[in-house]
Amino acid sequence: MPGRVVVQWDKEIARTWASSRWDLLGLGMLAAIEECLERIRESYGEEVDLAHLPADDPAVYGALQKADTIGMFQVESRAQMSCLPRLHPKRFYDIVVQVAIIRPGPIVGKMVHPYLRRRQGRERADCLHPSLEPVLDRNAGVPLFQEQLLRIAMIVAGFSGGQAEELRRAMGFKRSEKRMHDIEIKLREGHAPQRHSRPGAGLHRAGHHFFRALWISGIARGQFRA
Repeated sequence: MPGRVVVQWDKEIARTWASSRWDLLGLGMLAAIEECLERIRESYGEEVDLAHLPADDPAVYGALQKADTIGMFQVESRAQMSCLPRLHPKRFYDIVVQVAIIRPGPIVGKMVHPYLRRRQGRERADCLHPSLEPVLDRNAGVPLFQEQLLRIAMIVAGFSGGQAEELRRAMGFKRSEKRMHDIEIKLREGHAPQRHSRPGAGLHRAGHHFFRALWISGIARGQFRA
């Protein structure tokens, strides 16, 4: 490729430099969106600014609720179309959840149906412990995002911010079984005192659920041997 620049350092080494890093995605749908903007400009003489599109357009949410999403970026797969009428998005955050929930972690971890049942009012939302409510209350007590697992580790196992970052790296795409095993030991050591301290006794049950979610997430990503 003419003009292409390649460096010999991979992203893991670059991470140690404490410098910024960006992932650039070459997606066909982004090219299609760019072409649509050009066509609108040429055909109608109108400029569309993606940064200022309304986040509460009723027509958009009506299409999402009916799964009329062919050609809609991120929500046009069969799995997304099957889930959309049940999740019934009504606001922008619902779209964020919709995109996040149809992924290997939530699916293999059996988090999709509990979330949908709680959203529909057919199951009671349970955050397992009051200290986890700030982390899980917005999702009806169901962890859907990696950031939630990291915050739960800080609460349940007393992880520092640095240890949580180490956990995030261990759960990363290129992971090592040894690194994840070492992190698991630290998680369980941090969780153990909660069994015996009166204020943290209720966190013991939450901790079991956390380790299960972490284990399932690892299986889904090939981290552990089932």
